[in-house]
Amino acid sequence: MARNDFYDDPMDREDFCRKCGGAAVAQMDRNACSYCESNFEGGSITYECPRCGRRWQFASRLPRNLESVCPDCCDRSIGNCLDCGREATPQTSTNADGQILCDECLHRQVAIWCPVCDRRHPYSGYLKAAFWGDDAGLQAAALVTHYRHEHRLSYDRACSNPSYAAKIPNYDYETAKQTTNNQAKRQLLRAIRKLVATGTYPPNAPASAMDLVAGFGRLDWNEPKTDELIAATLAQLSGA
Repeated sequence: MARNDFYDDPMDREDFCRKCGGAAVAQMDRNACSYCESNFEGGSITYECPRCGRRWQFASRLPRNLESVCPDCCDRSIGNCLDCGREATPQTSTNADGQILCDECLHRQVAIWCPVCDRRHPYSGYLKAAFWGDDAGLQAAALVTHYRHEHRLSYDRACSNPSYAAKIPNYDYETAKQTTNNQAKRQLLRAIRKLVATGTYPPNAPASAMDLVAGFGRLDWNEPKTDELIAATLAQLSGA
């Protein structure tokens, strides 16, 4: 059975434009391998509606390390795992700007603690490689991801449901992600400030309040008012 045979309403099919209802033209995307520079099919399909010009993508399958790797290079050695030291390949590891973790080490869970819901949550994934050696930065980044998906259900629904996202005016995934990330950072910072002010910040938290707040400052795409709140919180915590 073809993928589109599962849809009761043709307008829910990925090859029909949700803006004007026109049938779209599909083109398989081709990527350049990060290692040998050869071109290969990347597994994602770009659709374009000839009626209104709208473009969208479906079934993007970027590797976990966000690199383009052709099948021939999937088994080549790219270095050693930072944690266990074993040799790693693109097929068996994640590479975050040269910081490599094998699958076993990447998926070994660490605990993050959320100051909003006051609960510990297990985390494993790409951020462990991206923030290798920066425990507070990892806590901050993983908390933003946790807040974005667990405390902002509308974002999570739009991220996982294209039909729902299509109903949001001018919705753009990257813009929504950056906006939600900054909202998450500020809510988390306010929660930290409140807990410190009331003397209820847990002494056994994975990172101290000062280190965690500083960790938010090392994240990407901070808006000016997010940076201002970070600086104000650090000043408050240091007694300035």
